[in-house]
Amino acid sequence: MNTDRVHYMTVASKQDKATDVAMHSTRTFWNSSPCNGQENLAARKKYRYRSEPWLPGYMKRIGETHKNVIEIGSGLGTDALTCCLHLPEDGSYRGIDYSNESVAKAEEALKEAKTENWDIKVEPTFQVGDAESLEFKSNSLECVFSFGVLHHTAHPQRAFDEVYRVLEPGGKAYILLYRRWALKVAAAKVLRAFQHGVDFITRRERTIYQLIDGRHLESLMGTAVLECFGVPYLDCFDKREIERFFSDFEIDSLYPIGYSLPWFHSDPSSLGPFGYYWAIEVTKPQNS
Repeated sequence: MNTDRVHYMTVASKQDKATDVAMHSTRTFWNSSPCNGQENLAARKKYRYRSEPWLPGYMKRIGETHKNVIEIGSGLGTDALTCCLHLPEDGSYRGIDYSNESVAKAEEALKEAKTENWDIKVEPTFQVGDAESLEFKSNSLECVFSFGVLHHTAHPQRAFDEVYRVLEPGGKAYILLYRRWALKVAAAKVLRAFQHGVDFITRRERTIYQLIDGRHLESLMGTAVLECFGVPYLDCFDKREIERFFSDFEIDSLYPIGYSLPWFHSDPSSLGPFGYYWAIEVTKPQNS
């Protein structure tokens, strides 16, 4: 056998194993620190929509525009439940998440919503799933939504390609990803680089994360600090990268949004040059 081929196969095997380990760490992280981290639905809703005042209106628009919605990375189900306030009664909402603990807590949140008399038109369902290998037929979905999730995957392009595959021609996707050069994302990258330096010196992994694990500071930052130091994958993108990633789609809109500062009461639209998310709305071409 060609020695170059043997070397390539060895390197590829090591990369696959490293990815498997990192994805296991990803699930472990989100199981121990589900997004936002507050103990009940009411607290999570208050924190989340104070941090992102534009988000309830965004979910309302999706619910009023579409009948059947799939969410990739549904977390604790807060956005799913908000969207289900606006879906038609014969609609459906299905959330998938890589974390089985998040799925269990999202199901608990649905029970809480019923107890608290939320006027939910549709009961969402939740299940464990992998964004890079969606368990849906090709050309079968009307709408896909994903907020702040796909930049945590090992291979973002695979996830974007999966969204394209499962959408029906004319189907729409609403995806929010970390924006390169945004102040909050840049700060996270600097802090992660500092941790890598500490790891190199101490010959340990995620040194700072190990010190703060379990200290969520829910009322101030949710799980943002833990995410900064603990999540294995944290990517961000510039506009050209987004346009390249979604080149098979028709890009309907692409704009920065969000501040995620719970103590900073901005205009509910949260639009502006400092937004730390790219809000990406794309359509799969009818002739696909």
